Amino acid sequence: MKKSILLLAFLIVNIAYAQLDKNTKAKLYSTEAERHFNNNNFYEAIKYVEKVEKTLGKENPKTLNLKIKSHYNIGNYILAQTLINRFIDEHQKNATEKIKNETLSYFARIEDAYEKRISSITFIDGLASVKENGKYGYINKTGTVVIPFQFDKVWPFSEGLALVKLNKKYGYIDKTGKVVIPIKYDDARSFREGLAWVKSNKKYGFIDKTGKVTAPIKYDKVWPFIEGLAAVEKNDKWGYINKKGIVVIPIQFGFAWSFSEGLAMVEKNDKYGYINKKGTLVIPFQFDNAWSFSEGLARVKKNDKWFYINKKGEYVKDR
Repeated sequence: MKKSILLLAFLIVNIAYAQLDKNTKAKLYSTEAERHFNNNNFYEAIKYVEKVEKTLGKENPKTLNLKIKSHYNIGNYILAQTLINRFIDEHQKNATEKIKNETLSYFARIEDAYEKRISSITFIDGLASVKENGKYGYINKTGTVVIPFQFDKVWPFSEGLALVKLNKKYGYIDKTGKVVIPIKYDDARSFREGLAWVKSNKKYGFIDKTGKVTAPIKYDKVWPFIEGLAAVEKNDKWGYINKKGIVVIPIQFGFAWSFSEGLAMVEKNDKYGYINKKGTLVIPFQFDNAWSFSEGLARVKKNDKWFYINKKGEYVKDR
């Protein structure tokens, strides 16, 4: 019964709106837009402003002013600035003094907001990713948009290329925004040591910066190349390949991690040890848990106790 009453009320309201003349309807939409703006519901404010414009068949200084303010408050600074330029070109002379002054004041606000945004952004190779109106692009250190907001997700540039996501697929762009490796993979990661892993049809492999497959897309899991080798998994066993895609350490371990300082942590029968790049076991399988080497030491666990070992497998100090 309650649903029926709500549905009836909804129909009555819509019929009533339909019978109004366009100017009255536009005024009601405008009132709603201002109400939502004052309540900080900026997306709703924009929606009702667009209803005003659709009803009247055009935008006007007042509706454009409210759109600019709403987009600014959302953080869509580029779009807000574009709308201000349109306001100046097309509506400034027809605007009231109050709307004109308020709209133009957003130039300085946007500039200040951009400076704050840029100061908090990490730049890599002179570019940083930013989000605007639900899409990602890149700006340079002056705040200029150099790659338009068009991607669903982006990653920092690495070795001259950036990983991007669009419509649930992954590919790579260069610093001009050109797609240099097609956006076609189911998953991917940034380039490292000249190669990047990609996923297609539930399998993993590696490509180079031309998009050429260097290691077949046939593995169940992979880690990135580090120190010239990458750990790969197939049929629940791990081994290592080189950059030509050749298996150089047999796929035999229950688990394997990337090399660090010339050694890699591997596991067999629930015990951990370390191998060198020739695949030789240099620290026996004896630990219940283990981490990679860093600055000559690795943290390991044995008999419920954590401690550090050196590259000879010798105890050095407690955790």
